[in-house]
Amino acid sequence: GPARRRVRRGPRRNMATAFKPSEVSEFRRLFNAVDTDGSGKLDPSEVMKVMTDIGEKVTEAEVRKIIADVDSNSDNEIDFQEFLAVLAQSKDGANSRTLGNGGGSARRFSGAMKKA
Repeated sequence: GPARRRVRRGPRRNMATAFKPSEVSEFRRLFNAVDTDGSGKLDPSEVMKVMTDIGEKVTEAEVRKIIADVDSNSDNEIDFQEFLAVLAQSKDGANSRTLGNGGGSARRFSGAMKKA
């Protein structure tokens, strides 16, 4: 029979599987556009800029909260997998369990990304 692939269940699953490849490449373009310093991660100033660019009024504290809600490895930045996770959660109808109790700000960020 066909070889069965073993799925390693680590804390970090590949969020790209939640989307079609065309969506992932679109999100990658968007991520790269927001990642103005090319670090491969979105820092608070980059998140702040994209939010204000689309007309969201956010404070630094709100930006820190958005990042904290999304940031699964606690580096105070959003990497591409974390970015995809937010978009996947909003696509799923924002399952509050996966977002923890701070789903509102993460949803706000994903809404901003869809407008950007």
